[in-house]
Amino acid sequence: SYDMPFAGVSNKGTEFIMTFHPCWKETGDHGYIKIYVFSDVDTKVKVSINNGMFVKQKDVKAFEQTEFEIPSDLATMYIKSHYDAPQPAQIWEKRAIQIQSEDPIICYGIVREKYTSDGYVGMPVSALGKKYVVASFSDPTSNNSVQFLTSYTSVVAAYDNTEVEFTLGGTASTYVPLEDSTNLNSGETIKRTMNKGDVWLIPAMGNYSDLTGSYIQADKPIGVISGQFCGYVPRGVAACDYMIEHELPVESWGKSYNVPIVEIRQKSPFVRIFASEPNTMIYKNGNPWSVVNGP
Repeated sequence: SYDMPFAGVSNKGTEFIMTFHPCWKETGDHGYIKIYVFSDVDTKVKVSINNGMFVKQKDVKAFEQTEFEIPSDLATMYIKSHYDAPQPAQIWEKRAIQIQSEDPIICYGIVREKYTSDGYVGMPVSALGKKYVVASFSDPTSNNSVQFLTSYTSVVAAYDNTEVEFTLGGTASTYVPLEDSTNLNSGETIKRTMNKGDVWLIPAMGNYSDLTGSYIQADKPIGVISGQFCGYVPRGVAACDYMIEHELPVESWGKSYNVPIVEIRQKSPFVRIFASEPNTMIYKNGNPWSVVNGP
C-alpha cells in the first residue's frame, strides 16, 4: 500500500464504496466482475449492494486472495452494446458496491468480458476527498450515429445528504444528456443530493466527446471512478479497450512526479497533467515547460 499525504492514510481500510461503468458486452457473453480482497490477518469481509440486492460474506485468510463475483447487471448500472447510446446522467440509488471488513484490507476490482477488460485499486472511505478532476478518455467517433464508445465518470456517495456539484469540462462539442431531455454543455454546472451507496453515473456525448477536465466537488467525502466504455489509444488506432480507474482527490495531489520509460514499448505513453489552481507553471526536467490552469 502507499501513503496519501493529505490524510496520512493508504489504500488499506475497513470500508470501501466501489462501482463500475458499462463495458462492451455482446449477447451471450459470459464475462464477470470481481472484487479481490487481501489482508495480512484473518478477518471477515461482507460485499453488498442495496442492502440485500446482493450480499456475500466470506472468511478471509491472511495473505491469501479471496474473490467475490458479482453479476454484471448488478455491479454496473446498466448493460449496453457499442450500438446503444448511453442512458442520461442520473443517480442510481443504493447501487454502489459496499465492502466492509472487521480488519484493514486491500480491494481490487476487475471487469472481464470476451473482448476487453480492466480493473482498479479501490480506495477506502478514509482516503476519499471532496474535490476531483476527471481523467477519462475520448469517444473515438466523430458522430454518435453508428457507435457509442462512451466517456464515463461515476460519483459514489459514502455519506447521507451529500451535496455534489459537477462542472463539465471536456471539448467544446462535449455534452452530457440529462433525464429531462436537456443537455449539460461544457462549462455548465449541475447539482445533486446523494445518499450513502448512491451512484451518479455521468456519460459524455458529442463529436469526440470526453469528460476529462470536468470538476467535481462535494460537501462530504465522495469517491469518483472514471474511464471509458471502449477507447482507442491513440484515437483511430484499433482496437478499443475498456478503461476504469479510481480517481485520487485533489487534496492528495503533489508537485513532483516521475514518468518512467517502458523499454519495450514502441510508442510513447500519453501523459495528462492537471492543475488545482490557475496559472500553474509546469516544469519538465527542472525547466519551465507550460502553464496549466486549474478548475
